[in-house]
Amino acid sequence: MACVSYLASRILDRHGLPVITTSWVLQHRYQDIARVAGNVQGVDVRADLSRHPPGIRKYSEGGHVREGVGMGGAAYFIAKSSGLSDLEIMEEVDTLYSSMVP
Repeated sequence: MACVSYLASRILDRHGLPVITTSWVLQHRYQDIARVAGNVQGVDVRADLSRHPPGIRKYSEGGHVREGVGMGGAAYFIAKSSGLSDLEIMEEVDTLYSSMVP
């Protein structure tokens, strides 16, 4: 994400494009991301609210899992465009997860 932001800012000549990621990634690699991307914003995805302890909750337990699939940007977009709360977003994630995992 940081590399894409950097390339987009160079190609489009628009500096300061934000990179939106999860707080997990920021806690792990903030200095590296900020050096490349500059404008970095974190989204706190509340995985601790999940009904799925062995799966989704692992994201919030001690940094065991980090993601790199656009979860931060997606959560930010959903929250801003729909007005859903953290709990409502996690309920939707849980519903989808439940349909895929027995």
